[in-house]
Amino acid sequence: MIGLFTQIQQNAISKIVNSSDRELQRDEFANSVLESLKFKCPSLRLESTSTSIQEEFITFNNAPSGITFSPGQKMEVAYFTVPIEGKTDLFTKIIKNNHFSNDKLYFDSNKLTYREPSINMITNNDELIDNIKQNAKNSINAVQDLLKSFENSYDDFFANKLKPEIEESVNKERERRNSKSKTEIKLNPFL
Repeated sequence: MIGLFTQIQQNAISKIVNSSDRELQRDEFANSVLESLKFKCPSLRLESTSTSIQEEFITFNNAPSGITFSPGQKMEVAYFTVPIEGKTDLFTKIIKNNHFSNDKLYFDSNKLTYREPSINMITNNDELIDNIKQNAKNSINAVQDLLKSFENSYDDFFANKLKPEIEESVNKERERRNSKSKTEIKLNPFL
């Protein structure tokens, strides 16, 4: 995520350098630059999780690891679908950058899907249902923990690194422009 934070810093400097003199002199300019760079971190809407049980024909492409099966065999599969809020492209980067791997989790545009096939019938099998629920909860919570960790880094970056850097850059740009303006006035031979 260092690349993302570096890009945010570069965008901040660009906004400061390309601002008008009038904008730059505003008391709240540094804060407005900071606020313009903020975005909503990706998160999971766990309360909106939907579940389903589907029957699928198992092939070599979709078979769960570690089971024996006959190609074309029907198997019940439990699905848990959790909506993703915030920047979904960033969600994918966070997961990939943390080398998160789980063969039962899939990411589609704005949702996270947990898929668990079972060689036993899921329907009306309370013990299996509890086991699958716990597996899904553990996998989805692992993703939630990664997102929370990123959000903490993001908040720390904005508060402790970017904000002071923007304030310093605004002050330097003000000084540079004031110095240039004073020099131009001195340069005028008719004053």
